[in-house]
Amino acid sequence: MIDYILIRSKRKTVGITVKDGKVYVRSPYGVSNERIELFVSENMKWITSTLETRQKERECFSELLYYRKFAFRGYLLNDVPTDAKRLKIDGNQIFIPVNPAQSIKTMLKREYKKFAVLYLSSRAQELSASTDLRFTDFKLTDARAKWGSCSSNGLLRLNWRLILLSDAISDYVIIHELCHTKHLNHSKEFWNLVGTILPDYKDKRKMLKQYGPLIDICR
Repeated sequence: MIDYILIRSKRKTVGITVKDGKVYVRSPYGVSNERIELFVSENMKWITSTLETRQKERECFSELLYYRKFAFRGYLLNDVPTDAKRLKIDGNQIFIPVNPAQSIKTMLKREYKKFAVLYLSSRAQELSASTDLRFTDFKLTDARAKWGSCSSNGLLRLNWRLILLSDAISDYVIIHELCHTKHLNHSKEFWNLVGTILPDYKDKRKMLKQYGPLIDICR
């Protein structure tokens, strides 16, 4: 039997998710351990397949995850060694200190966030105006599992790591979240609204899932 993390809560069904190479089983309080073991056993083929798929996905992005290459708005930056103490992104280049004052991860995260808050907030305003889907406030996040969210009071949250992805994909995330200002769910009406604005949203959604491992950059 495969190792898994069991999380009990006030829910109605037993479910399995795979994240960061770990298996999570979520169950209602009243379900016995024997029933959970049986459920895991019945879904072992899916669990094994999903673990292998996720591992392959991470391997595809290993050079980005281990800071051997650097992405910015869907492109790879040309890395240039520098005697300066600070890391800097300028155009299509990223200047990497030979003797850095801080870790590359720390400086890279700060540089990415500097560009992300400017670009994503501006782009959110543009898309809000063009779609007439209004949000009340904007916040950059460091979420571990979400690229974005929108609260019932219109607070738009976007993961700063969107700055790594292409403009087309980050636009999809922004539009997706803006549509939640009309529908705080994923109902048929919600997806119809997304499709009205982005007819090819299914392709964008599929691509976003492929970039899932990048949400772990600079952890």
